[in-house]
Amino acid sequence: MSSAIQQPQVRDYLDFREYLKSVYTWRKELSPGFSYSEWADELGFKSRSFVRLILVGKRSMTQSSTLQFSRNLKLKKNEAEYFELLVKFNQAIDIETRKHYEKEVLKNRGGTRSVVHDHFRFLSSHLGPRIQVLLSLNDIDKTAVNFAQLLGAKIEAVEEMLAILENLDMAERRGDGWIAKIRTFELKDNLGDLALQSFHKKSLEESIAALDITPSLRKYLSLILPLSLDEFSEAHERIYADLMDVFEKYKSDLGSGRCLYQINLNLIPITGPLSTLQAIEEREPRGEHGNQNCMRTI
Repeated sequence: MSSAIQQPQVRDYLDFREYLKSVYTWRKELSPGFSYSEWADELGFKSRSFVRLILVGKRSMTQSSTLQFSRNLKLKKNEAEYFELLVKFNQAIDIETRKHYEKEVLKNRGGTRSVVHDHFRFLSSHLGPRIQVLLSLNDIDKTAVNFAQLLGAKIEAVEEMLAILENLDMAERRGDGWIAKIRTFELKDNLGDLALQSFHKKSLEESIAALDITPSLRKYLSLILPLSLDEFSEAHERIYADLMDVFEKYKSDLGSGRCLYQINLNLIPITGPLSTLQAIEEREPRGEHGNQNCMRTI
């Protein structure tokens, strides 16, 4: 029996439980009779419910069980090392330990992720990343006509982008449709890059236009904080890590009942350097509660 769901790859994940859940779904697709109990037997666990309890977060992974999963999943040496780091990262109980393993996970993962090297062509249209994501979904009609309808784009523009993706070895034509050759991709963050600037500008323009759609379908959050340059860098790192967590939790190979959503986050200065406390007090004494940060959701 062939599976419509591709075998999950451990380095596509930042949560070991989500990875194992995807493996279970994949194996269930291959063999409908496959169960948590059967998997526990394969792994040599005495408790037939242990696998299910791990996946739902009611049991922790030990060094021994991590090794047993690695062997069962037939992970290569570097994949097994990544899986072990992932377990330590997800199960860290204090902030410093979690930050340490977060860096190790991202460092280990970075060398194997699919980097779009010719991002000028990839971002020659804002359709590039969107079509590539649609190509990674297993349960939709992956034809140029359907993509044009879903994205509200001209068929000519979609066909042109599909040709670019094929040339970049990111997509492949299959009969009347297409498939993704790369399911998880990233762009190098080159400061001042004109192609990236153009992409973000288009994204911001669409965000402004989305103010007019049904409020229940879009959310806007604004947070204002005083940050030093070091805090700015640290905040950026934490936001990126949180975004990756959101990605891992909600990513799916299936599109049914879903829409593509895009998150735009902008960490920008809205003042020049702030005055010293002494200068502020000379102009206006501080209130009882000092400076206030504000957040607005619409």
